[in-house]
Amino acid sequence: MNRYIALKTIVDYGNFSRAADVLGYTQPAVSQMVTSLEKELGVKLLERSRAGAVLTEEGKEIYPYIEQTLVANARIREKAEEVQGLETGTIRIASISSVATHWVPPLIKQFHEVHPGIRFEVRVSNFAGILHLIRMGNVDFAVTTVESAGNYEVMPLKEGRMLAVLPEGHKLSNEKSVRLEDLRGENIILERGDFHEPTIALADLGIYVDNPIDIENDDHAIMSMVEQGLAVSILSELMLERNSFHIVCLPTDPPVVRKIGAVSRDFNAMPAASKQFLETLKESVHTLK
Repeated sequence: MNRYIALKTIVDYGNFSRAADVLGYTQPAVSQMVTSLEKELGVKLLERSRAGAVLTEEGKEIYPYIEQTLVANARIREKAEEVQGLETGTIRIASISSVATHWVPPLIKQFHEVHPGIRFEVRVSNFAGILHLIRMGNVDFAVTTVESAGNYEVMPLKEGRMLAVLPEGHKLSNEKSVRLEDLRGENIILERGDFHEPTIALADLGIYVDNPIDIENDDHAIMSMVEQGLAVSILSELMLERNSFHIVCLPTDPPVVRKIGAVSRDFNAMPAASKQFLETLKESVHTLK
């Protein structure tokens, strides 16, 4: 198992030296563990260079199974600790950016006040990335949009508005709301995803977005582009809280609503700590902004 941990740490940090520091081993010892693993599997897992280390094509195919093995091993230990009544373990969650920014930090703080021994692994991703993490068993549950949950179990949590985002001085910036129809012909930058509510709402009106600037699901980068007058957008009101950009955020007509929920392969099979954290989320969700 130590060899798997060594490989994962190298992949996470991109080089042997940093991985050795994190693990408390010498660099030659870490290198030897990976070499031993490669010999056992008969596959070269890492491509080494002066710039660091990255997975080979063969390594990319094998690595998800190594991750699953590490997760399974951790859950065995957590279940043993749970049986003994110990307040330890790791909660693994995935989240869309807006929730990770505004909901997760206060929830972790609240949870730690009662359960200080619990660790958290939080992965921030887009809709497709979150479904992949759930499918591979790398997270206990995720907080994402209900529409993007696929065939997994869903627990609806909260609805939130999405707002039109305009540069200051835009011709629509003084309106009380922005008619989606009035965005026809505008340069529009939206998040990627088949289940993206603004994309669907615009398509219903026959407005098909061809992003003039392709941004990899980074709301802050989108806001910066809007601030510069390069485009307009429609973003989650939650993500627009406490932003420092010089932009104008207005309701849309018709309204665009995002439904947020918890998603899991099996809520009942989650570790006890994750179940407790989900309960904390459910109890607190109406006070979260």
